[in-house]
Formats: sequence, C-alpha cells, structure tokens
Amino acid sequence: MKKNHPFDSQPAWARAQSKKMGNPVSKITKVAGRRIGGALRAEQARQQKRKDSRH
Repeated sequence: MKKNHPFDSQPAWARAQSKKMGNPVSKITKVAGRRIGGALRAEQARQQKRKDSRH
C-alpha cells in the first residue's frame, strides 16, 4: 500500500490549499499534520524492522 513517494514535505493538496488560503493554519491542516506525523513514525518503524530482519 505505497503511494508514489509519500511525504516529501506535505501532500500536494495541502500545498495547493495553503497557497490558496494564505497564512492562518486551519484546523484541517493541523489534523492532517498529526496524521502525517503518525504515518511517518509508522514508516520509520517499518523500515527499522526491515533493516533488523536482514541481519
């Protein structure tokens, strides 16, 4: 279940939205940020596991 390179900095929709909306950080962005943070943590854990299993 991999999208084509997730998490460069933020998803495309967030980038477009922030450009459209200007500065104030909306509730949506904050929630999305939290979700992305969790996903990043999960991804790192997965990679770590893969690294460990190779040895």
